[in-house]
Amino acid sequence: MDKSHSPNQGPAENEIKISTWSLSPQHRILAVAAVAGLLAIAGVLYMVFWMEPAPNRQADASDPWLWAVPIAIVGTLVVTLLIYARFSLAWTRLASLPAREIARGDFAAAERAFQAALARAMRFPPTDERRGVMLFTLAGFLANQGRRQEARNLFEQSVEVLSHYKDWKGINHLIALNNFAAFLMTSNEYADAQRILHKVIDLIPTMKKTEDGQVVYQLGVQVEEIELISHLNLAHLLIRLGEVKDSETQLDASDVLYAGIKRLRRRFFHDAHLAQRCLWHCAAGNFQAAWLASDRFLDPTFPVCTQVRGRVHLERKEFVQAEKQFRLHFENERQLGTFHRPELLEVTLDLAEALFGQSKHADAFASFEEARAIVADFALPADHAWRKALATWLQRAKDLGRTELAASLEKELAQVSATPLQAITILEKFRIQPPAAT
Repeated sequence: MDKSHSPNQGPAENEIKISTWSLSPQHRILAVAAVAGLLAIAGVLYMVFWMEPAPNRQADASDPWLWAVPIAIVGTLVVTLLIYARFSLAWTRLASLPAREIARGDFAAAERAFQAALARAMRFPPTDERRGVMLFTLAGFLANQGRRQEARNLFEQSVEVLSHYKDWKGINHLIALNNFAAFLMTSNEYADAQRILHKVIDLIPTMKKTEDGQVVYQLGVQVEEIELISHLNLAHLLIRLGEVKDSETQLDASDVLYAGIKRLRRRFFHDAHLAQRCLWHCAAGNFQAAWLASDRFLDPTFPVCTQVRGRVHLERKEFVQAEKQFRLHFENERQLGTFHRPELLEVTLDLAEALFGQSKHADAFASFEEARAIVADFALPADHAWRKALATWLQRAKDLGRTELAASLEKELAQVSATPLQAITILEKFRIQPPAAT
């Protein structure tokens, strides 16, 4: 199993410098419009009073003088808006630059970009919304590099910063909480993830409307769209906990929310919405339904699409096809960062199964050893699935005469078996509600 290394450390270079003015997004738009309007008026006055047309010239549609004023107005507006976008939104580009550098394969540049972006975020005031958004963006980058503790610290800081924005102004707070919950689920921290999602579900009703009843947009994201993602995250949590019936209830709720999103924006959520339904089909043992649903992905390289297709091939004992899907999955993940991270534990085990089914025993055990390393390096709790995997590969090691590995696995299995399984109490509001008595 290929294991990418952490990016090289290096000083921040070519940092983008922007001001730290504290106007709200709405006030910034008004300010830009005011400046653009004043410049346009100045251009018109210049044309009218300082530029004199040739004497005795008749108005004609082809006369460039007639078009000079509107062209000046439009040009002024465009230039003003471009300048505004360049300087006022530079922080968003700076926050996403590390991920773009990783996608290009330049780890050293990615680390320099990360350090520059983090330094820039910290120069915003402690409760500035831009600081919070930059921090959760950078936390996602760190998570993909396997730098979990650093990522967790940034997520916690981001949530704290954005918690100061209440009511309809707090949409970025909901985004940060959702991202944090998804991060925690990958490391089996289900109790904390459930607590955060519970908070999100409680906050959403307070953010749906402004005082005049208008639906709120923030960075192009509607509150109802955040509600959809929250229910999908909750469904995923319940699937991972083996609560198949309750997860179906959350998926049904997400179906209603998805149908209510404006048609032009549904495509942005289509694959994420379909992904959880596919995973639910697999958890329920409906592999044929999962396969049919996977045909509807808009992006066939979407991570869950390749993972689900691979699992269906495994169920059908089509090991060669399964390996191809899992290899494609890893190839797509390469653009995000290292393979050595909890997010890829399940697909690493799936690849081991596909290889073992083809009697590629050396490669299969290598993939399984990578999975063991992920569990050990990130101190992941040994849930039921991992204990079952240990028992399976222990027997295989014995059958193939790998005595040293078998002894190691036997010792590990004895240790985890002596540890109680994680006890998670699902909140009643997330369970199937019994019908009201009539």
